[in-house]
Amino acid sequence: MHDSTPNMKRLLLFNFCYALVMTMFRLLVPLYMESLGYQPVVIGTLLSAHAFISVLAALWAPRIILRFPFRRVLSVGITVFMLGCLTFGATDQLAFLFVGQLLTALSSVVVMIAAQSYVAQISPASQVSRNFSWWVSAFGVAGIIGPGLAGALVLRFDYWWTFVTIVIIGFMSLATSRLFGETRLQGAGPSGELNRANVRYLLRGARYRAGLVMTITDITILTLSMSFLPLYLASKGLGTGVIGLVLSLRSLGEVMAPLSVRPVEAMVGRWRLLIGALIMGVTALLVVPALNHAWELALAALLLGITTGFIAPLSMAMISESVETDKRALAMGVRSTFTRTAGTLAPALYGSVINHWSYGGAFYLCALYATLVLWYTLKHRELMAPARAVPVDSLSSTR
Repeated sequence: MHDSTPNMKRLLLFNFCYALVMTMFRLLVPLYMESLGYQPVVIGTLLSAHAFISVLAALWAPRIILRFPFRRVLSVGITVFMLGCLTFGATDQLAFLFVGQLLTALSSVVVMIAAQSYVAQISPASQVSRNFSWWVSAFGVAGIIGPGLAGALVLRFDYWWTFVTIVIIGFMSLATSRLFGETRLQGAGPSGELNRANVRYLLRGARYRAGLVMTITDITILTLSMSFLPLYLASKGLGTGVIGLVLSLRSLGEVMAPLSVRPVEAMVGRWRLLIGALIMGVTALLVVPALNHAWELALAALLLGITTGFIAPLSMAMISESVETDKRALAMGVRSTFTRTAGTLAPALYGSVINHWSYGGAFYLCALYATLVLWYTLKHRELMAPARAVPVDSLSSTR
């Protein structure tokens, strides 16, 4: 059995830099638009447009990432993200804000599917959960730093110079993408192509469907906590710096949880771990609307971070374990399509609920969905258990 650790170290370095610019940008999107006078329903619609673009991009991303060297995919992806960031921050016109969101959406889809496929293909069966936990933790560490850094920069300078700083950090991510040489991802054969037969094959798998349910749950909670929790905190009169610190604490939970996935899963089992995470998430979502003090909201944000921190790597492991090696890029692409569809619907729905009811309504709606997933998890214990993964071959290379 080969050891995937050296390859993972290179990927984690890239992931940290890329995640840092992503988390900073995501915090600024709703706050910047609110500072321009846009209403929550407009903000939610733009976020939904971002997600809708991601749905379309996810359908074709597997073909792109298999056609070019992994390094080139990452390099082009981060470059497009930086262009989108500058476009978004350079104007207050909705059309240009949309273009900025378009470019960052295309970048994030391609880079994320490529990175997830890379993790899935380099991981031996015994290291799948560990490697996806590390992958999520890299984003979590960046998430601790990113929101606080973005909030501090906005307070010290302004939104434009904060966007410029994000681009400067983006060049660090671009530099780390050069570490991968001419490595290529597998899956270019017929079984890895995007077509109706292969997609139907994936969706017929009960374990694959269970993985989709969990990953949609993760993205649904994440959408609320990343995009609308900052607006809710602002409505409570909290400043940008405090909001950044609260979101950094949420990201701390996203770091702590993945790092403890392996020992906790070994101790209580994947099924019980998922149940515990869902109960924690439902509880946090239900109590947020009743909280007023910053420390209380920070604690609730921490619980939401722990929830998604447990669910994310486990759902990715479930997807990876359910398919053969040559279908993993396709599996991650289809997974991304479903999660981006959820990400398209959720912001618009949350924004509409907030506009016609209150912020509390959005949290209660998310809690209702998480409760339904909890019921599904309780009912399908056999689908949550780790499956015996298909042996992983080494990555092909043209060097």
